[in-house]
Amino acid sequence: MESILPVFAGLFPLAVMTLLILKYKVPIYLSILITLVIVLGIAGGYLGTPVGTLESSVSYGVIKGFWPIVLVIFAAIFAYNVMLRTGAISVIEKSLSAVTDDRRIQILLIAWCFGGFLEGAAGFSVSVAIPMGILLALGFEPMRAAVATLIADTVTTAFGAAGIPMIMLADLTNLSVTDLSSTVILQLAVFNFLLPVAMVSIVGGGLGAVKGILSLLIGIGITTTIPQYLTALLLGPQLVAFAGSLTSLAYLLLWLRIFEHKTPGEHRRFGKEKESTHELGFLRAGSIYLVMFVLILAASPLFPKIAGELAAVATPIRFTLDDGRVLTANIDWIATPGVLILISTILGGLIQGAGPRIMGEAFARTAKQLAPAGVAICGIVAMATVMDVSGLIEKTAEPLIEAAGDRFAWISPLFGMLGTFVTGSVVNSNVLFGKLQLLAAHESGMSSVWFAAANAAGATVGKMVAPQSIAIAASASAVLAQSSSKMLSGTLRYAVAGAVILAAVAGLFAF
Repeated sequence: MESILPVFAGLFPLAVMTLLILKYKVPIYLSILITLVIVLGIAGGYLGTPVGTLESSVSYGVIKGFWPIVLVIFAAIFAYNVMLRTGAISVIEKSLSAVTDDRRIQILLIAWCFGGFLEGAAGFSVSVAIPMGILLALGFEPMRAAVATLIADTVTTAFGAAGIPMIMLADLTNLSVTDLSSTVILQLAVFNFLLPVAMVSIVGGGLGAVKGILSLLIGIGITTTIPQYLTALLLGPQLVAFAGSLTSLAYLLLWLRIFEHKTPGEHRRFGKEKESTHELGFLRAGSIYLVMFVLILAASPLFPKIAGELAAVATPIRFTLDDGRVLTANIDWIATPGVLILISTILGGLIQGAGPRIMGEAFARTAKQLAPAGVAICGIVAMATVMDVSGLIEKTAEPLIEAAGDRFAWISPLFGMLGTFVTGSVVNSNVLFGKLQLLAAHESGMSSVWFAAANAAGATVGKMVAPQSIAIAASASAVLAQSSSKMLSGTLRYAVAGAVILAAVAGLFAF
């Protein structure tokens, strides 16, 4: 009974949050705030954590949630909203859709390559919303386009919005961010080969659709995985999604040129690309993303002198707990991805012709759009901090880890999947279960990096069936808005297969 009570105390708040979100349809931000109150009650009433420590933990969590997580998401969506106003997005869409009339290749180009780039730049399911709009304009069958786009939005979500999920996981676990990032790529490498095949099969009506483009699919797997791994290992997570998407895009375009691909009649696209009324050139239309890529690269470990000088422009905010421990939140005024993306948006927006009025309207729209998500993120980081500082995570994890023993390695990715399924966010999943994975690794004597990475890898697989992602895909079409359950069942089989593969990878290689 004594061992059951701590487990119940730790899992009860998560169960309440799950029910509020999935069964009672309470908004995510409100569900998280209610759960935070429950966690505070358990930490103070059951574990006897002093009020001062709880106050400091919440304050620290809110700051860590806002800076850098909310900031980078805000900056990324702000960039997208500016590009909507200038017409840059329309120009990019038209350019992409004109490359080929083969719908199998179009799904790879738009959902995999361009979607992966958007995930690296913005995250927050922009990589679902924008590709869906392009695919529907091209005449793709809505349900097939939605399922293919959702499963494409998988591997790169670990590195969305300039690598913030991995940065946050490394910060919470005190593990090397480059080690974590490169390990996640190793665990997910097989998906870079399998998912493009699945996407082509979905839009092409079966596995036979890979006929004639198998060399393209194998090449995309290679040109996605190797650049992702090398970038993660050498530079960290900020540019991983960019690297994989850009190199696979380059390979796709080269493949089309070398093989002079002729589209079989049954795979010819259904409609015509959208006409653009904007006069921006392609480079000018992409100026925000180009400047963003350059600035993030310049601030990376590839240029240690620049990175060091930028990182020195920081303000530490310290919170002293009742037992003498100190929580320190570092505010990087320049080096954080969110600030770099804001600077990129202003510079690139000016190149695109966005004046103060357009910038101001896009800023206000973004603030209104992200207010609930911002509250949710700050709340969940605060909740995870309270659970960690009070010892609730440790007390919950110990009996579970003891019962699972070495078998925990096989189920570690499932915690990541659960976190994303409930909250819709890889960041939130890493925050919720990162510490638990660390404790499991210590108890079993296995690699902390491997277990923590397995959580992030599992979180990416859970992304394709997260209700939040399904809702975003459904909003792209009136037909899809009435078919959310069908869409979920369409992606569920791939999520289950992904979970089995990932559990095998995590379990076998952990030993």
